[in-house]
Amino acid sequence: MTTAGAITDSGNLNVTGDINLAAGAGNDITLNSAGNNFSTLAITSGRNVTLVDSNALDLGASNVSGALNVTVGGAVTESGVLNVAGNTSFTATAANTDILLNTQANNLGGVVSFAGTQANFRDIALRNTNAGATVPTLSGLTSLRNLTLDMTTPA
Repeated sequence: MTTAGAITDSGNLNVTGDINLAAGAGNDITLNSAGNNFSTLAITSGRNVTLVDSNALDLGASNVSGALNVTVGGAVTESGVLNVAGNTSFTATAANTDILLNTQANNLGGVVSFAGTQANFRDIALRNTNAGATVPTLSGLTSLRNLTLDMTTPA
């Protein structure tokens, strides 16, 4: 979907195929209905992006000029590079949620954080090639099983 304005939802979306959204670098994308269920979702362009998925979510190649806020009821994986200029936040609504974003050379420019019931997070794997990357605050993540952080900038 390509538009010259904001993208929002007005009810639950259930999409089993790939979704590519392009709102333009100055427009927000807000898909925040609690019953949303996506497979692979990529953001070609968007400013502040809010995604809610009741299950697992695969993030495709994405370009976000502002903040990225993701709320999920299952694992978050990636099938493309994530470029986020602002802060990135993950909220897990289910126990044993994995955030597995270490297979691509992601460029996360702002702070990466974990919100909501932090005991819901189980495995976290994050690769961030941004030169100003900082280690996320992990102190509230009391149920961590595996943690992988790769903050290596490309040569």
